[in-house]
Amino acid sequence: MVLCAAIVSGHWGFVSADAVEHAGQECIVEFNVASSRLLEGKGSCFLNSQKDHRENGNFSAVIFRAGLDLFAAKGIADTAQEYLDKKIRVSGRIEERAGQAQIVIEGPTQITVVPADGDVTDDGQDR
Repeated sequence: MVLCAAIVSGHWGFVSADAVEHAGQECIVEFNVASSRLLEGKGSCFLNSQKDHRENGNFSAVIFRAGLDLFAAKGIADTAQEYLDKKIRVSGRIEERAGQAQIVIEGPTQITVVPADGDVTDDGQDR
């Protein structure tokens, strides 16, 4: 399940299918990465909440070339494989693209891996 907390309103409770209704809001979205794809030629990576990114209610975290360079500088060369099958929290402004919700990730500080016990380390990372 994808949960989003609108930082402005400070409440939890809507799922990915409803995230598009919060376009324009700064949010934290937690979801399991069910599919991912690194498009090196296009300089982008997609982390999706659904196996099929076209499925209604899919939520995507999108990383473009400048962000991918920052991940590479932190030792993460393949962001698609790094986060596949993991529960993550992403932060940023929800955007709507083709009727689906997404957050553009500009750097590693916007993604936190959520360990199985749900506790996140002080630096926000679980590696």
